[in-house]
Amino acid sequence: VGSMPEIVRSYYGEGKKALELGDAATAIRLLEEVKKLYPDFAVVNSLLGEAYLRNSNSGKAIRVFTDLVEHEPDHAGFVRQLAHAYALRGWHKKAIDQYRRALELDEDNLSLWLGLIKCYHRADDLERAIETVYRGVEVSNKKGWDNIELYYHLIQIDILLEEQEEMKKHLEEMKKKAAENEDRENVAWFLKYMAEKIHDVGLYQEAAAAIEAAAE
Repeated sequence: VGSMPEIVRSYYGEGKKALELGDAATAIRLLEEVKKLYPDFAVVNSLLGEAYLRNSNSGKAIRVFTDLVEHEPDHAGFVRQLAHAYALRGWHKKAIDQYRRALELDEDNLSLWLGLIKCYHRADDLERAIETVYRGVEVSNKKGWDNIELYYHLIQIDILLEEQEEMKKHLEEMKKKAAENEDRENVAWFLKYMAEKIHDVGLYQEAAAAIEAAAE
């Protein structure tokens, strides 16, 4: 940003401020205006693509991020944004390809794992969704980063497959994870919600295990 001409820096700054205030339309207008004269600044184009996404214009966002990825194929952030744009467009297979590509570049990024899992769900590929959750938990445990959101998916899969022993094991792991950070209350409310849903479908032992975990 510091290396950009002052006029570009000014438009970029105002566009970023507008986007932070939730005014995607103004951000788009400012960024499109400066892009006409200075089309090659990746940081400006990336912000414009983000503004398109916020404005529910996934088609234009796809064009922006496709161009950015072509110019910088090893930039995990641009690949992630392209994947997200495809997902919003409903093109799940293309989104999956890009999420997988982004994970090859940055496997420590939780949002990439979550995005890929959601895409598999939406593509009705539960088997791949399950594999991805397990793989994400394995990588995160090995590297020691916060993966509590992956456990949300893991518990739901255990319920779906009626794997009571696996669910108990994962609940114990989840409690330990929650105790290590400040997210304990959110985890407790999630488990309470899950316990109610499980109880409603007649899985009483699983419901009891979930509510006991929530109480602890």
